Amino acid sequence: MTCINDKNRHLPYIEPTIRTIVGFLVTSVGLLLYFYPGESTLWLGMLFFISLNLFQSGFTRWCMMEKLLKRIGLRCELDEIRQLSERLHESSALQQGYIDTLNLLNEAVLELSPDGEILSFSDGWRRLVGEAMPVSETGRIPLTDYVKPDDRHILSDMLEHIASNGEHVLRIRFQLDKQATDEHWVEGQFMLDRHEETRVRIKGVLRDVTETYQRERHIQHMAMHDRLTGLPNRGLLESHMERALSHAKRHKFHVGVLFIDLDHFKQINDTYGHKCGDQMLVRVSEILVQKLRKSDTLARWGGDEFVALLPDLTDSTEGIRTVAINLMTALENALHEGGPTSGVTLSIGAASYPGDADNSEALLAQADKALYFAKSQGRNNVQIYSEINKSQRGKLYSHG
Repeated sequence: MTCINDKNRHLPYIEPTIRTIVGFLVTSVGLLLYFYPGESTLWLGMLFFISLNLFQSGFTRWCMMEKLLKRIGLRCELDEIRQLSERLHESSALQQGYIDTLNLLNEAVLELSPDGEILSFSDGWRRLVGEAMPVSETGRIPLTDYVKPDDRHILSDMLEHIASNGEHVLRIRFQLDKQATDEHWVEGQFMLDRHEETRVRIKGVLRDVTETYQRERHIQHMAMHDRLTGLPNRGLLESHMERALSHAKRHKFHVGVLFIDLDHFKQINDTYGHKCGDQMLVRVSEILVQKLRKSDTLARWGGDEFVALLPDLTDSTEGIRTVAINLMTALENALHEGGPTSGVTLSIGAASYPGDADNSEALLAQADKALYFAKSQGRNNVQIYSEINKSQRGKLYSHG
């Protein structure tokens, strides 16, 4: 412990036990001098006076020489207790202020054991998990019990990594299991708190980021999907194509691409207006999606053009032709009732990996050439690049 005098000098605080021992030693010296001939009685009196005060301060926690000790910079027992109380009060006030601030920010503070069990928590944790989820007053419930099953292993791996490697701060985003249909996303920051070797804790601060996550996901969806039909746009289609081609190369599959164009779409726009044309594009996209597999991708290329990606085919030519004819038949059957869409038909050009191209850009270019040939043959038909390229001796050109 330290003590501070009026000049900010730091002098030690003398424990009562030490005072008693010093008093005993001073008394012993005084007794020896008393029996030593020729010693001054004044010196002996001073020694006994000092030893008596030291003895008394040791047993009663009070010192008659308090003013003298203060003048030379030492603190008495009462001063030491008062100083410690003030420091404790300041520390408690700061800690409470920190917790109150976190509560106002709707953040939760958790203290976890190295194996992920909740040892203590702030009031924000109750608001975060909601009334429908039990909160143990004594803790010892794993944090993963409050997390959606799909995210539990991610959180467990992160906590284990912190406990074993002592990383400073790790961030993670996961979904709470609130037994409700609505999403509830939480972002957490965790760090290792090691006061001593025998006491290791993981501290975490959690906050609700549901609105932020949904907003980010909406922005990402808008960036990768067509605004009118909700279908994937070119960017997302190319990403799916790269993944499909990579998988096909490893497992010896075929990949098909259909370039689809609505016949005479411009006439519908000119006759019935663009609003009717937009409604027809939405309806057509719904029909085509229903006839494709879940593993297939239908994207809007632009205007009245669509692209269908068919991964994991065992036979490129016949498999592609079957899918294309099914799409044309489904559209004709769905729109046969009359009205502005009754005459809508499809022209389809197809290409496949590995026979026609070995990358996404070339595959799309070959399918586009096949579509141009299909339109030149009177529309409402399917043309496959590998077949017509042989008959035309390589003289296929894209319509740009």
